[in-house]
Amino acid sequence: MRTKTIITCLILAAATVFSQGIQFTEGTWQSVKDKAAAENKLIMVDAYADWCVPCKMMAKDVFTKPEVGEFYNSTFINYQIDAEKGEGVDFAKEYQIEFYPTILYIDGTGKVVEKKIGAMSPELFLAAGKNVANPETRFSTLEEKYKAGDRNPELVRKYMRALVTSMLPYEDVMNEYFKTQPQEEWANSENAALIIDLVSDPKSDMFKYMVSNRDKFAAVKSEKAVNDKIFYVYGYDIFQNASMWSEKDLENYFKGIESLGLKLPDQFRYRSYVDFYQAKGDWKKFVKYADEYINKYFDYSDKQAASGSLNSYAWTVYENLSDEKSLEKASKWTKKSIELDKTYYNLDTYAAIQFKLGDLDEAEKYCKLAIKKGKEDNLDVSPTEEMLKQIQKGPRI
Repeated sequence: MRTKTIITCLILAAATVFSQGIQFTEGTWQSVKDKAAAENKLIMVDAYADWCVPCKMMAKDVFTKPEVGEFYNSTFINYQIDAEKGEGVDFAKEYQIEFYPTILYIDGTGKVVEKKIGAMSPELFLAAGKNVANPETRFSTLEEKYKAGDRNPELVRKYMRALVTSMLPYEDVMNEYFKTQPQEEWANSENAALIIDLVSDPKSDMFKYMVSNRDKFAAVKSEKAVNDKIFYVYGYDIFQNASMWSEKDLENYFKGIESLGLKLPDQFRYRSYVDFYQAKGDWKKFVKYADEYINKYFDYSDKQAASGSLNSYAWTVYENLSDEKSLEKASKWTKKSIELDKTYYNLDTYAAIQFKLGDLDEAEKYCKLAIKKGKEDNLDVSPTEEMLKQIQKGPRI
């Protein structure tokens, strides 16, 4: 009876560990390759940097998912490496790591089978792993078939998406693909999804077709998905051109959008003003519109993203303005950022703003909080420590 109890406990303990998510192998890179070769498995490598916020998001919200752990633990040898420390520096050079996070799938000889760049949701990360595990759906296989002349529509669609997640140019492949598709089929389920997900040029025929046939695309995705896509593309176009435009150019751009039968949401208009005046370096107007945007139209649905945006706006003010009114507004934005998602970065921003405002006690308090949080997250806190020294030298009233 006792033996059965011990075995049951061991099984339950193993199941508990397994359900916690991905189990990463310890050791040197060479030992991991040797293990993969011996077990005839691919290696999933999470190449990260300790300052990278999306990397931390993946570690917290993706790698810990039971369904992700179940698949990755049974399919791959999983390994994490800080690409800016220790042997990670040489690893980054060998595998040309330029962005974080970078997810690599590598065989036991060290050859890259597939490379993904940027944070992914649990669903996308799981789908990526399943595609790599199947030799027929790997990026290398898709690319080989495409370059050999295979233009099967399903293969080309998969190849396009693989190019996107690998941060490789995909526009030429997409343009060629849509030339083979009758225009009346651009709004079918496969093509509409491609246009909504991948098209980013407002001057492209695919984008113009979507704008003119919004109801057809909404039937495939949703009205919100289509509108979000349309205004994301227009917003990014404004962001890219703002430094070269005048205020009249911006207003004419708005009129051009409205001439297509689109009603400009106030949220889009104000966000465009924020981006426009930031690009122009007109900091007074930037503060004015950023404050109105934040107070009336800001999207708080994704707390982490909202926190990051608020902190970015506040830091922009800190770096470019010194008047009390602007700094007080930035201070409020940062406080809200901290409420949504407390990080080393927004604590540091708040401390810096208070220091600039002359509130040394509050600045010192938040410097210490930022340093504590930064050390907990294994971040470089030396800039904050230097600021704390300056604060502590300052005169107290």
